[in-house]
Amino acid sequence: MRLISLLDGRWVIKSEPSQLARWDSEKRRRKKTSATLKEDSGSDGENARMINIKNRFTPSSRKYFVVIPRLASNRTIVLKKSTELDLHLDNLNTLMRCSNATLMKLQGIWFQCCFCSSRYEDAAALKTHTLENHEDGKKIIGRSVAELILRVDITGLRCKLCELEVNDLDQIMEHLKTDHSEKIHTHIKSYMIPFKFDTKEPRCAICEMEFYNFKTLQLHMNSHFGNFLCKECGSGFVNERSLKVHVSRHANGLFKCETCQRVFDNNLKLKEHEKAVHRGMNKRHKCDFCDERFIGVIAKSAHMIKEHGLPVPEAKCPACDKTFKNHKYLITHKRTYHMMEKRHKCPECEKMFFSTHEVKQHMLTHSGQRDFKCVICSKAYGRKSTLREHMRIHADDRRFKCEHCGMAFVQKCSWRAHMRSKHGEEV
Repeated sequence: MRLISLLDGRWVIKSEPSQLARWDSEKRRRKKTSATLKEDSGSDGENARMINIKNRFTPSSRKYFVVIPRLASNRTIVLKKSTELDLHLDNLNTLMRCSNATLMKLQGIWFQCCFCSSRYEDAAALKTHTLENHEDGKKIIGRSVAELILRVDITGLRCKLCELEVNDLDQIMEHLKTDHSEKIHTHIKSYMIPFKFDTKEPRCAICEMEFYNFKTLQLHMNSHFGNFLCKECGSGFVNERSLKVHVSRHANGLFKCETCQRVFDNNLKLKEHEKAVHRGMNKRHKCDFCDERFIGVIAKSAHMIKEHGLPVPEAKCPACDKTFKNHKYLITHKRTYHMMEKRHKCPECEKMFFSTHEVKQHMLTHSGQRDFKCVICSKAYGRKSTLREHMRIHADDRRFKCEHCGMAFVQKCSWRAHMRSKHGEEV
């Protein structure tokens, strides 16, 4: 038996039948060790074996300590190194074994266990289940590194070895490595995304920004873990797959729908259009309790409240006591009016806005474009919502009524002006 070469991080050893016979006769005198054997067939017809050896192996050593069955033909033995995915899962196993951090994923309103089929409505219940049944984080279903994302619940994070309370993932990993001499692989990118569930609304565990649902929070977490960067806009993403999906959304050509001739600037938007409009697959939001599907999240939530007894979410602003239909509108209200979070600038007058949609709506005041015309009086408007409000005048739809004097108004702005001037109330 002789060492052939070190190729791509793997020791390749070639053996002849005579050498195998001598090796087989001497194997009883050799120290036994653990080895994993995986049989494969090489291109030259020889039997090949993939062996991961746990004990130390050096090229100069003449004792290999490998127990294998007798083979009558030539074979190649390959000592394979750990993959990058193995290193990530090894870090995860160490974290879950030495701390109370747990792995989780969210499907609709359910917090789903990553190790079995159990699911819970409460994140704390899932955390308790994981700590009691999957303490070491083993038997996780493997996937490629390109799709890897590990969502870690670090609510009340503490070390199990010394009961030290810590605030974030980086701190606990450094603590385990420095103070307890645990093996932590620090030379690889981080795919462990931290989440905390100690507030009513979903909140970023790093910058503490609030979000109206878990999905938008997950998208936000890409800004903190820029493992892969978009060359077009500089946006960062946790894994390679998320980057590829994002890149496909950049305008890169003209794609025409063969059914309705509508044109899109990228192929992904064209496929989404075909699914939603021409294949009847626009109801993407499935009820978490039954098989009924809905076009939007709001319709899905209303169905679950009415049909399945889901409690009505209380969306009340703690600063001004205003109430909203759902948490999405509440979070938008808080970030717009109380946090004054306006990051989008008008290119014409430099006025700041909360979202790009508000910028587009504002740009109509500069362009003077009026594409929405009333079919009754031919009056034109720049926004469809303004035309909709105007049509209530022709229908005499006075939906805004004063609680004090009974006067009713077509437009909300007229009702607000009346309440302020006649009754001294700001609504």
